[in-house]
Amino acid sequence: MQHNDDAVSFWSFIGFAMARHKELSPGLDVEAMRMGIILHRFASIIRYDTATHLRGIGLSPVGFSLAHIMFLYGRIPMTKLVELSGRSRASVSAACATLASDGIVDKIRPENNGKLIELELTETGYETYRKAHEAYNKREVEIWSALSCQDRRELTRIFNKVMDSKDDFQFPR
Repeated sequence: MQHNDDAVSFWSFIGFAMARHKELSPGLDVEAMRMGIILHRFASIIRYDTATHLRGIGLSPVGFSLAHIMFLYGRIPMTKLVELSGRSRASVSAACATLASDGIVDKIRPENNGKLIELELTETGYETYRKAHEAYNKREVEIWSALSCQDRRELTRIFNKVMDSKDDFQFPR
């Protein structure tokens, strides 16, 4: 059966999907499914919005994320950057190659270990990151302004509770 309804949007599809699953897939836990779809779609919206607001500042969303880690961590081995970013090694390596060619990061090979690659923001990288982070933080404030401080703390507590309850989550290492 095909359903045509122009009133169903990207966000309202969640409610539509849950109603249809109750009809078509009895026995599924639609509330667990709803949480997964809400989080996935919300993250997609935030990623798209972030990319829009970072455009023209000199960093892609992935580059911004990696620069954020380097800004806080300082000089960092590639393996640690991969771990902290939650991205694949290939993704981090490709993004760092772009950041290096753009003069945002320096790739350093320590003399005592030719296999190790360390990364560090350049002066240009620090300034680029600071400008991008100011714009990004302004947008974060706008996005989360619908929630009170108590709401934000509660949402953070709930996410931490889920993450702390599972030791088998799969993510790039």
